[in-house]
Amino acid sequence: MNRTFLLAAGVVLWVLAGVDFLVHLSDGDVLAPAAMAAVLVVWFAVRVAPARLARATAEVADPA
Repeated sequence: MNRTFLLAAGVVLWVLAGVDFLVHLSDGDVLAPAAMAAVLVVWFAVRVAPARLARATAEVADPA
């Protein structure tokens, strides 16, 4: 798979997740959107934040 396909698939899937979020909210369900938001926060904490920290420390250690 090339990078363009992965980015396009990610955009489509995030849009679908957002639509699902809004459908649940419009039906009056707050539990599912709250769970989806919690999963997003956990994913960010586990996946994105450490990668950003590692990249920042690598740039400080080797500025070239």
